Amino acid sequence: MCALCASIYPQRRLRFISCHYFFFAVEEKKEKTLNNIMSAKTKIRYEISELNERLKKSKEEIAKFKDEIVKLEGGDAEYTDL
Repeated sequence: MCALCASIYPQRRLRFISCHYFFFAVEEKKEKTLNNIMSAKTKIRYEISELNERLKKSKEEIAKFKDEIVKLEGGDAEYTDL
């Protein structure tokens, strides 16, 4: 029995039930929170990889457009610096 339960519930039976329920509820809440954190972490990891892929494609497109601009201006050198 914890001191908190003993001070709130003077009857021994109520103390045991309440203390047991309280700690069960805390453990259940901790487990739910941990599962939510892990699923959020997975979701964010997926979103970051997706955004990195989009960024990579955008950089490739920018390089391609810069090369086309250089060709249209009459230069023979390719522009590969990002």
